[in-house]
Amino acid sequence: MIEKVVRSAEEFEKYEHDTYDVWVRKDLKGKEDDHNLCLNCARYNPSDWRYSCSIAKKLHGLTKSYAITAPVWECPFFKNMDVDDQKYWINQIKGDDNYGSC
Repeated sequence: MIEKVVRSAEEFEKYEHDTYDVWVRKDLKGKEDDHNLCLNCARYNPSDWRYSCSIAKKLHGLTKSYAITAPVWECPFFKNMDVDDQKYWINQIKGDDNYGSC
């Protein structure tokens, strides 16, 4: 069972993000990239969504539609990508049999 954590109003801040007024916990503001597994995944290709993970595409759609930020901490389809291997993996994704599963 998930327990609700009650926090003080001082722990939150309202600011403008992508032309929307949004609320954020102050200690997490601007840290979404530090907590997003997708940014290190070979299946994630935001420069060409046709070849990106279907979960990432859906999540991206939700974040844009509702002006939310949604970092990903866990994913069953994560495929590690080293920075030097990024171009190699993007090409591999196109022929990866498991790619459609994510």
